Amino acid sequence: MGIVMAAAMLLVVYGCLVPHAPPLPVPDKAVMSAEEIADRLRGYLDAALTEDGQHRAWSLQVPLLSQCQQELSSPQGVPAYSAGLKVVELPASPLLVRFWLTSPGQANDLLEAARHAAEVCARDSGDARIGDYARGGWRGTLLATAGPHSSDNGDWAVDGVVVAARGPLLAEVSWYWATEYGEGPAPEEVSQGAAAVASVLAAVGGDPEGRGPESTGRTAALAAALPPPSAYGKDMTVWDGMEDPDLTCRSLLESKRMPGAVPVLVRTLTGRVTVREEVAVLPDERTAERTRRLLVTPEDELKSYDGKTFVTPCGKQDDVQYVRVPYKIEPFTRGPWSGELAGLAVRRPDLPPHPTARDSVAHVEVVVRRGTTVARLTWQGPAGKDLAAAVREGREAVARTLDLLS
Repeated sequence: MGIVMAAAMLLVVYGCLVPHAPPLPVPDKAVMSAEEIADRLRGYLDAALTEDGQHRAWSLQVPLLSQCQQELSSPQGVPAYSAGLKVVELPASPLLVRFWLTSPGQANDLLEAARHAAEVCARDSGDARIGDYARGGWRGTLLATAGPHSSDNGDWAVDGVVVAARGPLLAEVSWYWATEYGEGPAPEEVSQGAAAVASVLAAVGGDPEGRGPESTGRTAALAAALPPPSAYGKDMTVWDGMEDPDLTCRSLLESKRMPGAVPVLVRTLTGRVTVREEVAVLPDERTAERTRRLLVTPEDELKSYDGKTFVTPCGKQDDVQYVRVPYKIEPFTRGPWSGELAGLAVRRPDLPPHPTARDSVAHVEVVVRRGTTVARLTWQGPAGKDLAAAVREGREAVARTLDLLS
């Protein structure tokens, strides 16, 4: 009953405040591609989130409603966009946005799952507000929670988030509002955040009376060209985003991140091997090449505290002397793609009959560019006793995918 009353209060306040001053224009048409999302929001990027000329953004593979710690994976292998925006309703903090152009069916399924997760989250939290979101052709769930943001409970803040869909468009828009210690979400903190969300969703979704969104553009074509998971081996599946894939060395998979505020395509597959496919469409070739170079992980960044490179398969420090194929970066060309390829492999000297990710692993990563498109493909699998053969298998796998993306 408390949640229902809070939701009713939230919607009344929200309905009164949102229509007055949306700072972003509302186009007649909804976006048709991730490229259009980037174009429409480019002038509203938060400059404070730029580093090395790259816009930093929330990972697209982080689960939806991650603050609720529910098992709710985000879409993978579809055109997507993530950025931190500066909008007039939230002068003190960025508005974090994540968009995916998926199928209407998947968007609806994830929306229903998000609504259930938000209800559980609100029920488990004493300082929460929850309500339905319905505006401008979008429908979804709004959740605001209050709590400490530091280990000593000294920083108290409201975290607000809206998960909404319009046709194949799925959005997660979140905001942060510093508040007094021990206070729950106040009406202003919720309504102002909701107003900011409404402005951004209207800019992307367009006039609700006009044509609905579709999924077109270069990123959509690249998504259609991705190989089926089985191309990497038997029983390969799309990672659910919850727990680490068994063979993933996260320090290598995530040593560098794709930039935000550009159309991207990200998919992680897991099974006998672990594969991450990442593709970004940059505004021009100069920016694309600069981005490609920044994505290559230099050897120095893989060194442990004792100066050795990648001492153990997944970064675990112990006294075992591992057999290895050293980390090596070399020029790489495949069809229209050019850039660099890095590889390494390690195993225990006394490899057991059924090795685990702690016993042997091979890692291959290719970072290449074709025009304004940058691709980074990462492959990790069991190295076994023949380290060089495992590295070759990884090279062949990423090369086949590049052929399809061509």
